[in-house]
Parts: sequence; structure tokens; C-alpha cells
Amino acid sequence: MKKFLWVLMLSALVFGGCEIEDKDRDPNGETGEKDLTSMLVLCEGTYNQNNSTLARYTFTDDKLETDYFRAQNGRGLGDTSNDMKRYGGKVYVVVNVSSTLEIIDAATGKSLKHIEMKNGETARQPRNVAFDGGKAFVCCFDGTVVRVDTASMEVDGIVECGLNPEDLCVAKGKLYVSNSGGLNYENGYDNTLSVVSLQDFTEMKRITVGTNPGTVRADAQGNVWVLTKGDYAEEKGSMHKIDTENDTVAQSFPELAASDFTISGNTMYVYNYDYTTQDYWIKLVDCTSGEVTNGQFVADNTEIVLPYSITVNEANGDVYITDAIDNMTAGDVICFNKEGKFRYRVKEVGIGPNSIVLM
Repeated sequence: MKKFLWVLMLSALVFGGCEIEDKDRDPNGETGEKDLTSMLVLCEGTYNQNNSTLARYTFTDDKLETDYFRAQNGRGLGDTSNDMKRYGGKVYVVVNVSSTLEIIDAATGKSLKHIEMKNGETARQPRNVAFDGGKAFVCCFDGTVVRVDTASMEVDGIVECGLNPEDLCVAKGKLYVSNSGGLNYENGYDNTLSVVSLQDFTEMKRITVGTNPGTVRADAQGNVWVLTKGDYAEEKGSMHKIDTENDTVAQSFPELAASDFTISGNTMYVYNYDYTTQDYWIKLVDCTSGEVTNGQFVADNTEIVLPYSITVNEANGDVYITDAIDNMTAGDVICFNKEGKFRYRVKEVGIGPNSIVLM
């Protein structure tokens, strides 16, 4: 459910061996991933089918385990995993419909803590996680951000934000939370970004940014970028740059209305998929100027059916794009070099691959 709830049903997850297409190798047989040992791929599964999975691919032997979490823990992740990030020696997996936060040992894949994200008996519906100063911050559709101490792995704070918080990031000692109102679309989306003080964990301000804000990321200069989706009908989406010194919208870029984006340093990787035409584009944007520096990142004829996430290897600039294909069958991970040339494809990692952690 990285983008929205999928209601297509599937009775079983496809499992299989690893198939690697055209993997680069040096003359000594090395994989070319000298800075990495493995890659975790979170796959959301099919909504209400309780079939989220965590895959693990090891670069040293080209081995793919499509249900790595179950193999290590004897149980599944739950229903509709939404986000995964690493902080220190732990990996944090947010599972939306099951309303849980899974804290996993990065080295072994073993669950260290399974936190029920609930308010009494009511599910909070967590969406995404961010980190700062030994704390994990999880935004939840019930209008809150839950703070978890990463050492004790206990909840130690909750702050109320806007309607159905979708995403969050940290910049300049503050937490920026996009309030989508995504579950309230019949009565009107939210259009604000909550600014939360990390010092006393209280909401300081709400910035009006545009209808239905989603992904929010910070660049290397400490500016915050937020993507608004509009109402999927008359009102179009836009990209907005937030000046974090005075917490105002510095500039808007309607030409960058898109499905999702990530930022590496001062370069934004933004992509859009049109579900009507089934066309997509992937652009590179200079975060300093807001100008598009590359109008189509993929520099060859590599086939991508449905781009679903982008992850950048900060060590060498390689770009990993997940291809959800149709969100009913197992999707792929495709690696490109920093020039946009195809390196290799790891096939059939799981249904709806939406997050990658490189290790």
C-alpha cells in the first residue's frame, strides 16, 4: 500500500529460485557490488491477503530468499507492509493494515520487537518511519506520530498532527509530516505539512502546501520537498520546496507532479506512472535550482512496466528501481549505473516491491 490500497485479490504468493539477468562481473568473477553484501526488499503483498514478504538477495552468491522474514522467524510479516528503513544495526518495517512495527536485527533477520501500533483496540494504521537522535518516528493514519526509542524499543511519545499523516522526514532539528487526508477523500483531503519540534515533541506549525500531500524528503542543504497528489480529478498535483528556516513554501513546481521521488544529496530522482496510458518517466532534478537535469534517466531500452520505488546507493551512485509489473504477480528489482545504463535485474522478488535496504 505504498501508493494507495490495492483491492485486487491473489490466492497465493509466487515463490521461486533466483533468476539474475545480465549481472555485471569483473574478470575475477566478482559481482561488482564491492561495497555491499546483501539487499533487503520489502514487498507489500495484496491488500487484505496477509501476504507481505521480506526478500533477501545476497550479492556474493546471487541467492534470493523470497520469504526471508518467515524463514528466520517462523511467521509472516502481516498485511500490507508500507515502509522499511535501516537505522544502526536494526531494520524497521511498517505494516499498515496489520498496524504493527517490526524491528529486525539487520545481520540475522530475526525479529527483535513486534510492536502493536494501536490506541486501545483501535488500529493506528502506521504508514512510514523516519529517524533522529536515537528515536524512530512513525506517522499513522489516526492523525498521530508515534515516537519509539531505538535502544529500549519502547514507545515513549505521541504527538497529534493533521488528517491521515502519510510521510515524514527530519530537517533542521524538526520533523516534517505530510497530512494527506487520504481516508477522508469524500469530505475533502488535508493540505498541510505539520512541523514538529524534536526537542519537546510538540506540533509547532502547519504549512499549507496543496491538496493531498504525500512523500516528503530533505535535501543536502536542509530544504524539505513535498509531493502533493491533488484530488486525482480536477486538481492536479505539484512538487513544493519548503524553506526550513522560516517554514514557508519557497517555490512550487507543477511540472514535477509525479507518483513518487527520492533524494540523494542534492539530486532528486522523481518518477511518474500513468495508470491510464501505462506510460512512465523518470527525471533527475537539481535540488538547488529546481531544474530538470535529465529528462529520462533510463538511458537504454530497459523495460520497466510499473516503477514502484527508487533507491540510490550512496557509495557508487547505482540506482535500484523496483518494478511492480501488475501488483498481482511477483515484481522485480532493476539496477542501473549512475548514467542510467542497465546493470542487472533480480526477478520475482515478491508482490508490490516498495522499499529496499542495501547492506
